Amino acid sequence: MKIQVYPNSTLGGDRDLLETCADGDIPFIVQNTAPQVTFMSDLAVFDLPCVFDSLDECRETIDNPEFYALISDVYTEGGYHLLGMADQGFRVLSTNKKITEPADFKGQKIRTMENSYHLAFWKSLNANPTPMSFSEVYIGLQQHTIDAQENPYEVIVSNRLYEQQDYVVETNHLPHLISMIVNDEFFRNLSEEEQEIMTQAAETAVAYAREQSDERIADRKKTIEDSGTQIILLPEEARQEIRESAREVYASIEANISKEIFDAYMRE
Repeated sequence: MKIQVYPNSTLGGDRDLLETCADGDIPFIVQNTAPQVTFMSDLAVFDLPCVFDSLDECRETIDNPEFYALISDVYTEGGYHLLGMADQGFRVLSTNKKITEPADFKGQKIRTMENSYHLAFWKSLNANPTPMSFSEVYIGLQQHTIDAQENPYEVIVSNRLYEQQDYVVETNHLPHLISMIVNDEFFRNLSEEEQEIMTQAAETAVAYAREQSDERIADRKKTIEDSGTQIILLPEEARQEIRESAREVYASIEANISKEIFDAYMRE
């Protein structure tokens, strides 16, 4: 099998790619789950804030056969086949304000993705979330039209966002999950042997991607600290306060997704 890769949104933005993949014009997509919620509402389960204390916990939940089967069905109903799910670690906050407790988020103008649950989460902490195209984030930080932004370490370093920020706060509010999906009809039209090859390749890729992500996170943290930007670890009591503040976000997501999926994700 020969697969041609088109990186960095060469073939369009998130919405364009999802629509084109559903139509079958682009067979494969590797993409964060957040923009997929508009097309498959049950994927909002991944927008539940501060569920996990470690990546291992998160990965164990996603790899749980019962939960994975439920999520796979969501993709199938949307016209896709889920090949695998890796991550780039947790999303963290970069800012110019020293944040050590939930009260410190008040009034912070934070750039977020255009996702209603993400916006609701930051509003629950009395911050001022602002959806913005990612291409504008560096300039926005430079010109102080935004105070802060949230992304995984990989993105903060690869786009040099830390250059415009004094602190990175390990909010670890959401796992930055990466799904590899393929048009369902395309996949079903492959021979059984080809399907098996593709499934095995995806399993290998997920394991490799997670391993590489863990190694890169340590390296990215060093790059940030070497630049003079300080990394702040939030104490457990602060994280618990954040969870309490986000109760309405939990309730909203629970009311809008499958109870089975919600319960399977929150089981531990």
